[in-house]
Amino acid sequence: MKYELAIYVLVACALFIYRTVLSGRKNGAFYHKNDAVLPPMLEREIKNLHFIETAAWYCQTGGVFLLLLSSVRAFDYTISLWPVLLEIGIAALITLGTVQAPSYHYQRAITAGLKDDDHLDATNQSEVAIVIFGKKIQFWKGRLFSNKNRIIAQWLGVAEIIVGVLILMFKPKSKTSNNR
Repeated sequence: MKYELAIYVLVACALFIYRTVLSGRKNGAFYHKNDAVLPPMLEREIKNLHFIETAAWYCQTGGVFLLLLSSVRAFDYTISLWPVLLEIGIAALITLGTVQAPSYHYQRAITAGLKDDDHLDATNQSEVAIVIFGKKIQFWKGRLFSNKNRIIAQWLGVAEIIVGVLILMFKPKSKTSNNR
């Protein structure tokens, strides 16, 4: 048990450390965007900030998921398949809530409050731009919630967090639990 949980925490910490490095790259992109000659290390990111933001979101979301999973697993540690799948589901549901809850205010901050709720998003798509092992992956995907519908996403996210915590609190103990 303790080794499994330690691995989750260590990987989460590594993701958060890399998230901080990405934040530094984003700051560098802002500080150097008007340079006559763009720094080679940041040229791609200055031209398209999504190369930093996509990776940062994955690190942040993955880190939150792993920390939640380690906490959920510690509540009622078992190795039985269905209880483990339920615990993964609980951690995923709460993580999804933490991604959706700030949706409206996040987009309002990007538009600096200059656009009304019907025009928060320029398109109904969001860009995925990431480099994995030197290979550039870039595409557009549809959004489930955009513009003023982000308010729905915000409250749905809060509900997902609450429901996930309630399921965790009231789920029956596993028969093979080590925490009796």
